Amino acid sequence: MHFAPGSSRYYGADVTTASVMECQKQLIQEGYHNFVPVPFKVGTPETVLNVITEPIDLFLCVYVFCVFPTKAYGSRVLDIAYKMLKPGGQAFIEIRYADHTPISKPHRWGYAQNMPHMVTYRIEEFWENAIKCGFEPQLVTLEIEQEVRMGRRYAYYLLTKPA
Repeated sequence: MHFAPGSSRYYGADVTTASVMECQKQLIQEGYHNFVPVPFKVGTPETVLNVITEPIDLFLCVYVFCVFPTKAYGSRVLDIAYKMLKPGGQAFIEIRYADHTPISKPHRWGYAQNMPHMVTYRIEEFWENAIKCGFEPQLVTLEIEQEVRMGRRYAYYLLTKPA
């Protein structure tokens, strides 16, 4: 809700329709009516481009890249973010990073039990992926452990689409 007062419109895209509808419900209860829910199927994230047709200023994505099924899927979403942003727009993306310890490696089994550990990136790997998509990385900040106990080794990237 932090962004609601300063936004003329904002979108919530998710594979779970119930999640985006709950977001809309809560925002309406707070008096914000400029939220557009964008549910999509896991296999076709590109369909959001059919709904979000006007360029956006900010792409905000936290606690999502780590639950994607593969890094290739993450690259697809990064490309979608780039396409949606207006020139000069920014993406703020959180990932889980690998630090060469066994525990930081992705767990490619038991999705329900290991959901936040499905995909991890090396710091420079995600930075380079962003550049390949056309972004200009501005900064990365690391958080070894989150206060809310969601896990360890999170990196936050601020990326800009060139003007």
